[in-house]
Amino acid sequence: MQEASARKILQILLKIAIFAALILLLYFQLQNGLLRVGEGKLYFWQKGFSFLQTVYLFFAIVLMPLNWGLELMKWESLMHKAEQLDTKIAFKAMLAGITFALFTPNRIGEYGGRVLFVKPEQRLRTVFETLKGSIAQWLAILTGGLIGIFSIIFMSDNEKALELSYYLLAFALPIFLLMLVLYFRMRPLAALISGISYLKRFVERLLEKERYLITDSILIKTYLWALLRYLVYTLQYLLILYAFGIENEPFILISAISLVYLIQTGLPLPPALGLVARGSIAVWIFGIFGNGNFQEQSIVLAATFSLWCINLLVPALFGSYFIANVVGFRKKAD
Repeated sequence: MQEASARKILQILLKIAIFAALILLLYFQLQNGLLRVGEGKLYFWQKGFSFLQTVYLFFAIVLMPLNWGLELMKWESLMHKAEQLDTKIAFKAMLAGITFALFTPNRIGEYGGRVLFVKPEQRLRTVFETLKGSIAQWLAILTGGLIGIFSIIFMSDNEKALELSYYLLAFALPIFLLMLVLYFRMRPLAALISGISYLKRFVERLLEKERYLITDSILIKTYLWALLRYLVYTLQYLLILYAFGIENEPFILISAISLVYLIQTGLPLPPALGLVARGSIAVWIFGIFGNGNFQEQSIVLAATFSLWCINLLVPALFGSYFIANVVGFRKKAD
């Protein structure tokens, strides 16, 4: 009885610790990012929200479950033949992955969060499929970025935007082609990794499974889910910008958003620590397309921060709860 009580207390303390870490993270981002702009004088808050702006913000929030629902569909399309995951458990695993990902570079922690909810014999497979899903999402971001680049090249007369687009094209196109080969033909790369003696056995097992389970049709389906998810969080960003009062044309905003996502993806920083840097990139990109005045900068920063809260912080709060529960359950089982 005492042991069970101790485990229960440990589980509660773990929940409190993770929740406190996320609250401190929110405070840090507010103090060092959003509220430092113009000593916290954000004009769109001073003048308030109109009814239409409120509607924009409402729909941006409503799209959050769709965003992560598409991520769930993407992961399940890769995992369904390897392990029949219950949708409820898979959703908890995904949210747990978001929590870990907040504190790790390039969201590496997402792998650790997801393996907590699968059978031990499927953990290596889960890491492999999560990697495949991440590559699919990177491909979607590169696809959107390239479309934005070509749209600017052929439809814009903004000299600064054109110059930036040519530079980005020189980097993004080769990376896109490399990722495409890596995504659809991972076996040659895995064969090179298998040269490492202590990884050989695991790589051979994965390659054997991939031959029968990961077909090109599944990979294409996963990539399409990733593209749909990219469209959703691009729409969220656009809606939030309009909610905070930005007035540029949709073509300009969508092109700018595609470049922001493209550059931000290359930052080797955890989302928790990289938000200020990402906000600075967004201000720089939108400044090229707009007038770059203080009001516009504050809107871009606020939109970037709000999108981070909606799509990462809120799911991470739920994920922290599920992590504490599953850890407590496994302690009890042990």
